[in-house]
Amino acid sequence: MKKSFSFFSLIIICVLLAVGCSEENNNYSSDLDAHKRDLDGYFFDSGRYQLYFKDDKMMINGRDIGKDKKSVLDEIYLNKGVELGGTVMEEYENVEVTTNDNKYTIKVDDFTLEFTKFKDHIIVDSENMEYIRNKLEI
Repeated sequence: MKKSFSFFSLIIICVLLAVGCSEENNNYSSDLDAHKRDLDGYFFDSGRYQLYFKDDKMMINGRDIGKDKKSVLDEIYLNKGVELGGTVMEEYENVEVTTNDNKYTIKVDDFTLEFTKFKDHIIVDSENMEYIRNKLEI
């Protein structure tokens, strides 16, 4: 009886460890305040998408749309007819950026994007894709 209880306890511990180790930490909250100026003149690179902001304009370049790790932009461009795995290069004018606490809300033509300011140089979309800020040198 003692052997089976020990064996059962060992199995429970292993299962709990496996579940705890496999759970991703998607907690991208921060106490940093988002400001519109954080975006202006910078581009943000996720490895799949590059976003560039200047004044009231935004440019989005993307590749491998809808593959592997998801981005909030994948659904937008797939719904617009971009093929799975395709590329996109779009420029938008009259972009409205508003902020609230650590959130950026970006309204563009027919869609709205929301990002969280995770660190001073990292924003994260609602699909937990990170975008790293870089200064565009001209």
